[in-house]
Amino acid sequence: MNSPVNHPLNASGSHLVSRAREIASLAREHAVAAENARVLAREVVDAIGAADLFRLAVPAVYGGPEADPVTYVDAIAALSEGDAAAGWYAAVSSTTSVLAWYLQPEAVREIYVANPASLTGGSFAPTGRGSWVDGRLRVDEGRWPWGSCGLQADWMTGGVLDGDRLFIIFLPRGDFEPHDTWHAFGLKATASNDFSVRKGAIVPGHRILEFGKGFVPAADSALARFPGFVYIAAAYAAVLLGNARGAIHELVDLARHKVPTGSEATLAETPLTQLTVAQSEARLLAASAFVRESLASIWETIQAGDPATVDQRTTARLAISHAAQEASKVVDALYTLGGATSTFLANPLQKRLRDAHVATQHLLVSEKFFLIHGQQRLGFAIDEKVIATL
Repeated sequence: MNSPVNHPLNASGSHLVSRAREIASLAREHAVAAENARVLAREVVDAIGAADLFRLAVPAVYGGPEADPVTYVDAIAALSEGDAAAGWYAAVSSTTSVLAWYLQPEAVREIYVANPASLTGGSFAPTGRGSWVDGRLRVDEGRWPWGSCGLQADWMTGGVLDGDRLFIIFLPRGDFEPHDTWHAFGLKATASNDFSVRKGAIVPGHRILEFGKGFVPAADSALARFPGFVYIAAAYAAVLLGNARGAIHELVDLARHKVPTGSEATLAETPLTQLTVAQSEARLLAASAFVRESLASIWETIQAGDPATVDQRTTARLAISHAAQEASKVVDALYTLGGATSTFLANPLQKRLRDAHVATQHLLVSEKFFLIHGQQRLGFAIDEKVIATL
């Protein structure tokens, strides 16, 4: 059964999703070793990059996929079925690639065209300090948390302040250093360590964006006019949806051969298992459909030449946070159903549970977006600053 939007919104979408499904099998094979190493296997990174899944938002005018939001969600979810950490890499790098719409052409060619498999990550947090001199930024200090992919990234972004001016910079591999801080109980292979800038690094003007100057997109297209935070947040819901889908597959595999203590029937033959699997499918399909329909609604509005409404944006953020919560609850139910078998490190259900509960901590899929939608639906005015974050 498919959700009502059961096809990509542009012609190249099917190819991207198919490639993601193929790589999911490779990611699954390497998932345990990657978790132990606390970084993705090089083979998996190379495969994701070769499939264009690290730069899903790069404009077509630069040879990028320019993936519509439904394709983008489906591709990241498909990859996450194999391993949530692999999906997280694609989510982080592809959300960073949204900036390709606003960078100067020289920077896009340097970062995303010269190496189409370029892996990017970073943070917009304004924890760096620098000085603007002669069209360049000298970065004197800066350390940022949540540097997912940083051990293998080709480029990392960072927020830098010079007085009251806020810049987003792109640093090449030689100008940043990851620190061994990512000791988390889930998503271990995402390498989401702190990272710092090489003191005195000089960032040329073409690799800098300044907030407050107005970002002008490289081309006029539907994706350029799509709400950026909706697009970015949807990637993390996609990781959770794919992770939950993988958990269903793994529970079904377990249930077919496991005979619980004190029973003569397999786990699959018990009514509770049949009920839980069906409920899990229903919850996951419904949550996915809500996300895809809300994204498609905005896409259709934008293609008609109109901006997304506040209602469409709050609904999309509701759908995204709802999907994250539902996907996590599905994994909880399946882990519980697996019984004591689920607790062993050799069983993938315990990893699905840990990854889900780390992913749901991401700010962009938090429950605060339920409140914003509820306030809007009840007729309360939504602050312009809040609307800007939707």
